[in-house]
Amino acid sequence: MKLGFIGVGNMAGAIIGGIIKTGLISPEEIIGSDISAVGREHMQNIYGIRVTPDNRKVAERAEIIFLCVKPQYYSTVIAEIKHVISNKQLVITIAPGKTLGWLEQQRQAGLRLLVLSNNHQERVAPFARQLGLEYVADAKKPLPFPLWRALKKMDIPPRQAAIIGDQIFTDILCGRLAGCTSILVEYMEEEGYGFYVTKRRWEKRVLKNYRPRQWQPDPRMEGWD
Repeated sequence: MKLGFIGVGNMAGAIIGGIIKTGLISPEEIIGSDISAVGREHMQNIYGIRVTPDNRKVAERAEIIFLCVKPQYYSTVIAEIKHVISNKQLVITIAPGKTLGWLEQQRQAGLRLLVLSNNHQERVAPFARQLGLEYVADAKKPLPFPLWRALKKMDIPPRQAAIIGDQIFTDILCGRLAGCTSILVEYMEEEGYGFYVTKRRWEKRVLKNYRPRQWQPDPRMEGWD
């Protein structure tokens, strides 16, 4: 096996498609892993590559390994594969810079940070612990109830909390329903499979008609420096 991809989202798909199109490497010589069964099946159907849920298999079999995971999973993946790779293999990462320095700055500023994710415990816990963050898995966003329970446990009123996310109909709607400040950030890659396709299409329609309002001081923040 010549090429291996850990994470087979859109970034990996663009690379795989380009490589196969050149004819330099056949699909049978490429293996990819991903925690999402839908993502694996999608990539296999489009490009005909071999897929597996096991990152270690990719690390064991590929001569060149591409790490195509999001930053929050980066440390976990490295810890998982570091004992099976050798100095004869080439590891290439396309992950953006990690945010550990930023997280530490926020802690020093006295901010409490929480990972609120709809993913299951086994996926959320490893990277949250690596970053030293509190977390809530299976959060059922946009429902506000798990967020309310987490904020109550942290002794933080919803009006003093902000939720940051890249999905309007989960993250941002959850923040609005919970009475928190909601901050929408640009997503790293557009998921090309499952219900994500429909959600992203709806989001684009919402953003197309969005008109930012002129900023006004929030009376809830009076007295804050």
